[in-house]
Amino acid sequence: MASAIFQLLAAFAVLNTVVPVAAQGNYSSDAIPIALGGKEAKISKEFIELMAPDYKIVHVIHSASDGKSEFGPLLAGEATIPVSGLGSNINNPSPEAPWAIFIGGGFAASEINEMYGSSLALQTVPWLYPPTTARANGTVVPPTAMIVERVKAVFREHGLIPGNGTKPAGGIWSF
Repeated sequence: MASAIFQLLAAFAVLNTVVPVAAQGNYSSDAIPIALGGKEAKISKEFIELMAPDYKIVHVIHSASDGKSEFGPLLAGEATIPVSGLGSNINNPSPEAPWAIFIGGGFAASEINEMYGSSLALQTVPWLYPPTTARANGTVVPPTAMIVERVKAVFREHGLIPGNGTKPAGGIWSF
């Protein structure tokens, strides 16, 4: 019985140290905070890693209902713990508000519109997402690295780069 308890405690200790490290990432001192809407946890984790060191994913949602309930308070500077358990804010007593929101291709246009329209606060930062017309049923999801390169390119086009301390205006950016 005692060894089973020690095994459980050891497993918990490992999980408790691994998750925060993966969520924090290695970011540059001027990394830009971004929120992510990604339905698949595996792809979201890859996205977080590949966006570093220049972009810090501070908050991740996996559903439109989570986006509606979490993004508004997050942009207002409230401590909002993501249901997903992903993002650098999970261990941050002073949460960072994102400068932009990227929503992945797993979300339908209706879900994106539902989130975007749920609060005026959500319209104060740029939103970036793949065109919904390009999401045919049965389409294979491109590699995460390819998605990240496109996202970074759009961010660069709009001046959302490390070192530029100017927050961008809200709106919808073409992917």
